[in-house]
Amino acid sequence: MDFETFRALYDQELAYNPKAYENISAILEKAEELFVREKQDSGYRGDIGQAWRSWIGHNFEKLALHILSKLIDEAGLQLKLIQGSILERQQTDVQLSQVKRNILVDFGEFGCFMPDADIVIYDPSDSSVKAIISCKISLRERIAQTGYWKLRLRSCPITQHIRMFFITPDRDRIIIKEGINKSKAILLHELDAAYILRENLVEQYNLRKLEWIKEDLHSL
Repeated sequence: MDFETFRALYDQELAYNPKAYENISAILEKAEELFVREKQDSGYRGDIGQAWRSWIGHNFEKLALHILSKLIDEAGLQLKLIQGSILERQQTDVQLSQVKRNILVDFGEFGCFMPDADIVIYDPSDSSVKAIISCKISLRERIAQTGYWKLRLRSCPITQHIRMFFITPDRDRIIIKEGINKSKAILLHELDAAYILRENLVEQYNLRKLEWIKEDLHSL
């Protein structure tokens, strides 16, 4: 299954549900069924579960970019988005090279490196970076690393203004469960906002529904 098929599943839901992102878990289930069936029909001999986790990790990031682009356009915000993996490889585009420079973390004698960034939101008028977004199916995936990079960005005057956001459907239900665990504590204490792709979310602390990102970015 390719990304276009995955995005089509989302757009089908969007056609009658303007907040299709709140039903992303059901869309993920449909996508997984199609993926598994396709692998089985092709005679795939590897671990289909592992193949799915690898595939969806990359493609959920691309779907989040698709969703966020629409929300930012609706809000009339003059901002652009780019996948961090593309930005990190950037060498020729002048503007993107400047965006990349504006996000580098300095490790002194060991050099400067980009933080882990699934999506970078920047202002094309001056190449300033407004926010980094980490997109994960589950809170267990790299939340500690995300918190670490937020601390590094905060410690430098040049990058301390950059917001660190987290987007997840919370498929393992760590966030919506009552009580606090280590992963949830890092999210609540270190990150600027976590947008949870669920319909019946009880908003509290920095846990928000995705539509709030328009206002959060506008305030920057």
